[in-house]
Amino acid sequence: MSRVILHLDLDTFFVSCERLQKPELIGKPVIVGGNGDERGVVAACSYEARAFGVYSSMPLKWAKKACPQAIFIRGTHSLYSGYSQKVTQIVAGFAPRFEKASVDEFYIDITGMYKYIFNTPVEAAAWLQKEIGQRTGLPASCGIGSNRLMAKVGSKLAKPAGIFYTAPGTEAEILAPLPVSILPGVGDSTEEILKKWAVKTVGDLQSLPSEKLEKQFGKWGSDLFLKARGKGRDEISEESERKSVSSERTFHEDSSDPGFIRNQIIKCAEEVGFQLRKNGLKGKTMTLKIRTSGFSTHTHSETYPIPVNDDPHLIRYALDLFDLAWKPGVKTRLIGFGVHQLDPAEEVPLDLFQGEETSKMDSLYRQVDLVKTKYGKKTLRIAGTDGTVALKSPPGNSQPVTYRNQDRIEF
Repeated sequence: MSRVILHLDLDTFFVSCERLQKPELIGKPVIVGGNGDERGVVAACSYEARAFGVYSSMPLKWAKKACPQAIFIRGTHSLYSGYSQKVTQIVAGFAPRFEKASVDEFYIDITGMYKYIFNTPVEAAAWLQKEIGQRTGLPASCGIGSNRLMAKVGSKLAKPAGIFYTAPGTEAEILAPLPVSILPGVGDSTEEILKKWAVKTVGDLQSLPSEKLEKQFGKWGSDLFLKARGKGRDEISEESERKSVSSERTFHEDSSDPGFIRNQIIKCAEEVGFQLRKNGLKGKTMTLKIRTSGFSTHTHSETYPIPVNDDPHLIRYALDLFDLAWKPGVKTRLIGFGVHQLDPAEEVPLDLFQGEETSKMDSLYRQVDLVKTKYGKKTLRIAGTDGTVALKSPPGNSQPVTYRNQDRIEF
């Protein structure tokens, strides 16, 4: 029996949340991400803004040129998080097996549900859409298929606020007339290569032999061959909602100053550490993201044996990645640091040789975070030399790591 997967995607989620608070924004071009005159990128935009060519991740200045009449909003993360939790509760009550892929999308296993509760998969999706709309006011699109790939493609085809069902056996036929960019994972570079082969639609891609794709793209070529035929994973992971914690900073001016960039990375690592501890998590895979002035993005990752969430380790690992990735003279416009492979902090075993030290570090950071929560995240900052709270450096770090108590709060 083939599985039936539903992909739920909340339409223009950030914009929809803002409109629930400010109804006067309805029907107007709205861009979330910041002021149109500053650096940064579009986090989300309304369909009215998209009609002018605005899209997510577009630089804000470009978006303002494309749509000068748009209403720019910086964004309210607590608002989005609150609505996301409400939808999560609705989904959890709707189906026992689901995976929260991001703040605004879910994969839901509805195999068998429509036989015992609903007459068809579409009826199940319609009920969920209506329930979310009535209880939160948020519009959503649903794609349904025999695997995650076709469910995801279906939700794209269903937008806005529609339902698209791909019956088993029709996957290749449904995909054939669509542009290759509809397939998850096909970005600008892949699309550019395919264009040189006169491949514009998924149907064109279906005509290519797997050997040619594998020669050009390696393992990704094999995956692409299968995706073009609508074949994909059908399992639902019931892992913790929070799969990663990250922080990014877009510079006001492109910079090639390693000292300045390292300082921004430290700030990102501190923010990630605060969020990890706030959510009771530790992680062991670190990723550094660098975007150059030419908008090319590079990521560098490393996995460590013991999950951590304290600032000294996170800063050390982030700067190690930067030292490996840094190319002198290259101008940078954005950096980001994230931690993946997360585990509940209380389930992480103590290091055999540093268990006592780890316990002391955890205790210290509980106090640090109490101060930050009460007086603001900038109350305590890592300093290079002076300070009131000294922390032992992570292994291999020859530089002392010290906390500067900016407001002279003792604990």
